[in-house]
Amino acid sequence: MPIEISEELLYDLVFRAILKVPECGPDGGWGCLTGEPTHDLIFAFFLPHIVLFIFLFVIMGAATPGSNGKKGIQVLFSIGVYIFLIYTGYYGLLASWLVIWMALTVFIGLAYFFMAKILPSPDKTAKIGKHVGGYVKKSWDRDKKLRKIDRDIQEINNLIRENPGNTRLPKLLAELKMERNKIQSR
Repeated sequence: MPIEISEELLYDLVFRAILKVPECGPDGGWGCLTGEPTHDLIFAFFLPHIVLFIFLFVIMGAATPGSNGKKGIQVLFSIGVYIFLIYTGYYGLLASWLVIWMALTVFIGLAYFFMAKILPSPDKTAKIGKHVGGYVKKSWDRDKKLRKIDRDIQEINNLIRENPGNTRLPKLLAELKMERNKIQSR
């Protein structure tokens, strides 16, 4: 004689007897039972399980550093902790926190995505800084050369006043002025 299991009995067995998910208040909520199967299946079963499996896998990966990349030990420990959480009834306590954690993770992920699109990456910033720094260095070097030529022009003008008969100094002065104009035009 076959045993008939109704949807209501299956619902009570999974959510109340095995997972021990608490009832929601009058406002409803995440990670608790409202009596609406679709809501409870998504917010009290699937979403908390997804986050729980991710957490368990990451935490067990950190807890088994001696496995040398062997995922079997990590998966085995994850399954063991999962069974422990279900059997002891801690899943019911964790379910609402896991869904809230997932919502926060999605929000933080979206914020990170949009901030990455708005703000330049460190590589781009370094390239811009290098380019701007190169321009500033060139500009600084140019200004430094111009100041030196201006000092030399001033010194030659003083020498021309002191030695009016020297024919070499005006040629040198003309060469410096041409050099100054050439540097300024760059």
